[in-house]
Amino acid sequence: GDTGTRDVDVEMISDSWSDLSGRFSSGLILIDGHLSHLMPVDGVILLRCRPDVLRQRLEARGWTNAKVEENVEAEFIGSIASDLVGGPAPCFEAASHDVGHVDIADGVVTWMEAGLPSAGPSLDWFEGGCR
Repeated sequence: GDTGTRDVDVEMISDSWSDLSGRFSSGLILIDGHLSHLMPVDGVILLRCRPDVLRQRLEARGWTNAKVEENVEAEFIGSIASDLVGGPAPCFEAASHDVGHVDIADGVVTWMEAGLPSAGPSLDWFEGGCR
């Protein structure tokens, strides 16, 4: 079925971002999006959500069943997290289902102040939560 998705030329976006990012005077630039981890970045912030909670949130937004299923499955199998394992950029991972926005932001700031250390993604829904 149609999930409302479109193909994206990631290489074109990455090249455009590389050209554009040099125009900013700030040393800190945050990119928000499902493909941002594919850009040439210094670090990645990965927000995760327990699949059952994610399902409730997406259904409450009125998403189609197909789109809900696609996103819940992607979270359950850790599709984005698996893209990051062994990648060039360090990763900060936060579980958004049991922590407030301020706590996540504080964690990000602490991570950045520590020089972007990476332990890699650690949430594993197959194991029932955190490894």
